[in-house]
Amino acid sequence: RGWTNSLTPACRFRQRAWTRVRKKRAAGNVPDLKSGASARSAAEEGMSSGRSQGMVLLVALLCAVLRGARPPSCKCSVLAMLNRCAVTCDDDTRLQRVVPYLLAVLSDASALVRAHALRSLTATLALVESFTPSDSKVFPEYIFPSLSLVSRDAEELVRVTYARCVVSLARTALRFLTRAQYLDQLQLQQEQQLLGTSQADAEAAADAARSGARYEEDLSSLRAEVRQVIQEYLTPAGQARGGVLARCALVGEVGGLGELFGRKQWSEGVLPLLITCLNHRDPELRARFLAALAGLARRLGQLSLQAFLLPCIEQALLDNAEAVVARALGCLASLCRIKSQDGSALLPKHAMLQVAELAFPLLCHPATCVRAGASQFVAGVAEAVGAADSAALFLPMLWPLLRCTVSIRSLLAPAELMRYVR
Repeated sequence: RGWTNSLTPACRFRQRAWTRVRKKRAAGNVPDLKSGASARSAAEEGMSSGRSQGMVLLVALLCAVLRGARPPSCKCSVLAMLNRCAVTCDDDTRLQRVVPYLLAVLSDASALVRAHALRSLTATLALVESFTPSDSKVFPEYIFPSLSLVSRDAEELVRVTYARCVVSLARTALRFLTRAQYLDQLQLQQEQQLLGTSQADAEAAADAARSGARYEEDLSSLRAEVRQVIQEYLTPAGQARGGVLARCALVGEVGGLGELFGRKQWSEGVLPLLITCLNHRDPELRARFLAALAGLARRLGQLSLQAFLLPCIEQALLDNAEAVVARALGCLASLCRIKSQDGSALLPKHAMLQVAELAFPLLCHPATCVRAGASQFVAGVAEAVGAADSAALFLPMLWPLLRCTVSIRSLLAPAELMRYVR
């Protein structure tokens, strides 16, 4: 019964009746202005609840498919879809459904599937924001014991993937631990407000002390667990398993562990392990360590920089590999521009003078990358100390290396400085 160009009386009557019905329906669906916000919030909650329930069914289906899949390509596809579903799931579904299946896949025969499961596990755990008190110890009691043998995996792909993921896992574990401590303190404060007696105050203080002691104990256990993983990669026993890519991946990511260890624990427990990378025969690992050194110095402070890191950089300036020397010069240039918390230069002036005696002659090095790194270091020094100190202290050190006299402005331009080098 479609409409026509020439309407009959019956068609016109049906058209008017249809229009009246539509107007009544539209008038009945208009919400009250006073309750508009509550209606929208209720609708959003209903949509999110429905979406969450739907994602639970989809996650259950994907987990069943993952359990029965055989080819590695199919398992990787299912893991990718499961990772995408975990973004829209609620936290309970992530912890109770997705994480157990991802940990079970770590025992798969295919190295590609195990590496994909590690990446999905890291991304899923990073999405978790809230959890029940029973899940507060999921990392020390479930996650890390299940990952204890991954660093010794026979396939280098799995070891490299775990080295890239361990920092994110450690930061997520620290967030779980901090939130659990916060919830314990909040519960103690609520109990104290309800009771309100002197005896209750004494009991609450004792409970707070015990909670703080448990937090410090759990934090020490977490640090020991992460330090053990680093030792698995960087100690001679771990190096004997072969594969420098895993150690390079770990050294490139390890700077994110500063929040977990703190300055003292980092200097005493982690930094000595990292410095051993300079003794490795592979130049790529030595260069990767020097590339991460500027970020480490920012966290460790000026004292640790002068005591531990600066001798390592001076040793790298004498390295046989050109890439290592270029990385060391780039690290020095970055350190000259970094400011400490009080606004002063992280690398003091006397340390710059000490390093300049080794770095400035590298302007005449036959390798282009080394000459470019040395010019960057000269520009960083001139920018850090100012025009007066540059002219008085550093410019006389450059005169034997230049064809003619140059201005302070030329020191700040590496490309222009290179034209005057002998």
